[in-house]
Amino acid sequence: MTIRAARPTDSQAVLRLAAALVPDGEGVDSRRALKTLLALPDHRVWVAELASTGNPAMARGAVVGWMHAFIARRVGTVPFVEVGGLVVESARRRGGIGSSLLARATTWGDSLGMPVRVRCREEREDSHAFYLAEGFRHIKNQRVFEWQR
Repeated sequence: MTIRAARPTDSQAVLRLAAALVPDGEGVDSRRALKTLLALPDHRVWVAELASTGNPAMARGAVVGWMHAFIARRVGTVPFVEVGGLVVESARRRGGIGSSLLARATTWGDSLGMPVRVRCREEREDSHAFYLAEGFRHIKNQRVFEWQR
């Protein structure tokens, strides 16, 4: 397995895996969304790619996970790296892929002298356990509100 920077051509695989976080992808144009994120200097997207199977029809291996991280800046708060999303194909979880992806964010945060934070939905108890096992600590609970016209 290889962890590498995502490319615009990974958009289909990213959207497929994103369905685990946001069912139906909320109608997002994944190619445009990924291309936009990749162009932003304070955002990073990495993918976990399996080694090529040797099948000539596959130029490279399959993308089985991805992670998006970005520098979060807020008034009155020291900047930090935030994990915007981390997904590993369900059949490949607990094999070190998530840890390898997360290591990219923590290494990036360390290089910037910034802490790394992640937000998880309350019902994702497996994710909570994963982050705690990776050395993160629970620092607060919050609710998210949205206003729409």
